[in-house]
Amino acid sequence: MYLRPLRSIFNEAIEEGIIKREKCYPFGRRRYCIPASKNTKKALDLDDIKKIYYYKCEPEMESEQRARDYWLFSYFGNGMNAKDIACLKNKNINDSYVIFERSKTERAMRSEPKPITVFLTDDMKAIIEKWGNKDKSPGNFIFPVLEAGITPLRQYELVQLFVSFINDWMKRILKK
Repeated sequence: MYLRPLRSIFNEAIEEGIIKREKCYPFGRRRYCIPASKNTKKALDLDDIKKIYYYKCEPEMESEQRARDYWLFSYFGNGMNAKDIACLKNKNINDSYVIFERSKTERAMRSEPKPITVFLTDDMKAIIEKWGNKDKSPGNFIFPVLEAGITPLRQYELVQLFVSFINDWMKRILKK
């Protein structure tokens, strides 16, 4: 991972004609290959998902219900990232689909980032109806996590609080 920036510097120097690829480029086939990361997937099995889906939250524990529903929204949204959920706006809903660009890749150098399309299930619609903002104008956020006109730093803080909120309550639910 630490060598990726070095490889970028080499590539830029080659592109600008400062060095020649053939003479001193250390990366590539039959040369040094930067190892791929070992991302261990921690997927739940279907029985665990069922337990979460059918878990009965205590009526007075609104935060527990909200966190569970946001978690399920992420699950039904093909593992949609919490920041992407927070950034969803009503204009992202198109008939029975949610169409959005991942926040993680929105500033990627690609000229035309591919939007992600997720089928809007009945469960997702119910979660939006229950916890979503009542103002359904296109520029308004679907969920009351972020608000218009905040600084990027405040947006980052609110998303971190949102992630912590979901994780903390899901840990409690999973213990039960």
